Amino acid sequence: MVIAQVDFAIQSGNSALTSRPLNEKDLNDALNELERIDLHDMPADVREQVRRLISEIKEALSRINHEHDFSGPGGR
Repeated sequence: MVIAQVDFAIQSGNSALTSRPLNEKDLNDALNELERIDLHDMPADVREQVRRLISEIKEALSRINHEHDFSGPGGR
């Protein structure tokens, strides 16, 4: 993957995490982009940044899904 594509995926991930309210589609799109990065040939700092973003996005998606579970009609 070209460096510009990696930078774009990282920026998309950061943007999706900082936008309010969190947008599930943006988070999923960013997660998909980040997960397509072949970390094998990346410098250690880039690998760590991508892994951290993936983890943070998955956490945010989990929170969103949890809120959906309890905010619907009748909740649970």
